Order: sequence, then C-alpha cells, then structure tokens
Amino acid sequence: TTNKTVVLVGVDDSDHSYRALEWAVRYVAETAGAGAPVELVVVHAKPAVSSVVTLGGPGTRRRRPPP
Repeated sequence: TTNKTVVLVGVDDSDHSYRALEWAVRYVAETAGAGAPVELVVVHAKPAVSSVVTLGGPGTRRRRPPP
C-alpha cells in the first residue's frame, strides 16, 4: 500500500484564505513533482444567510408605535 499526502485548505473569500490556497497549490505541485502521491482538497466556506442578516439588518422595516 502507498501512503498519500492529503492537503486540505479552507477558502472563505478572504485574502488570507486565498494566500493559503496559493501556498497549498505550490506545495502540492512540488510534492507531486518529486514523485510522491498527493491530493489537494479545497473546501469553500460561505457564511450562512442567517449569520449575515440580523434583526436590524437590510430588509427589515420600521414599525410605527401603536397609537
């Protein structure tokens, strides 16, 4: 059996995560170029809608106080 290196990188639209992805791609290319079996797994994380929109966020209407 052959051991394979698996590189997992998370991407979330931030500059830091894109730099991590660039590093991972270079690492995998160098490792595979040396003849070692390697796999790159990229996980794209996106915030849930409920965590972005809050009660006072966009789309809420102001209510008038009762008379």
